[in-house]
Amino acid sequence: MTIVDDFLAHYSSEFYDPVKAHEYYELNKKLKGNQSAGLSKESLAKQREAQSYTSNQIRTKRKEALDANRTESKTQQEAHAARMEELRGKAEELRASIDEKLAAFIEDKKPQLLKIPPNASPKVRAFLEKQNAIKTQSANKAIGAMAKTSREERQVIGQSLRDVLTEARDTYAKSRAALSEQRKALVEKFDTASKTERQNIIDNVR
Repeated sequence: MTIVDDFLAHYSSEFYDPVKAHEYYELNKKLKGNQSAGLSKESLAKQREAQSYTSNQIRTKRKEALDANRTESKTQQEAHAARMEELRGKAEELRASIDEKLAAFIEDKKPQLLKIPPNASPKVRAFLEKQNAIKTQSANKAIGAMAKTSREERQVIGQSLRDVLTEARDTYAKSRAALSEQRKALVEKFDTASKTERQNIIDNVR
């Protein structure tokens, strides 16, 4: 009967497998084990196997969990950056559309001024100049109103952008905080598991 065959059946753990522990120990005999007084060489050997194997299992699972946490953090960071760029890009497109609409309106509202002949009489010249002034004033009034509307629309876009950027930053900050808490919990979980497994092995493996 080997030292694995008579392993106490009542001890079980997600980090421990007696057969794999023995195989792992055979490959890592330099690892030091527990030196509890009063235990036989056979029991000490079994505990060394268990401690070596479970320590390796916990380290491996800890690394996997923390790597996954870091990957999720990086994914969130990239997604956040992309979202911010997307929001700014959409706002810039809207502003450009407003500017283009205003430019087209100004072009369309350019007054068609009446030509004043060089030889026009003072009376005719005065009449034509007055008509041109009326047309120019009307165009300028319309353009001014359109420019005001454009400024207001740009202000609305600017405020909306600030609002959605703030919301996006808040959401990202909460996600980052949650991942940070998760990371702390993982570290604590595996630190506790390491201590618990070590004590369980000392108490149960003979």
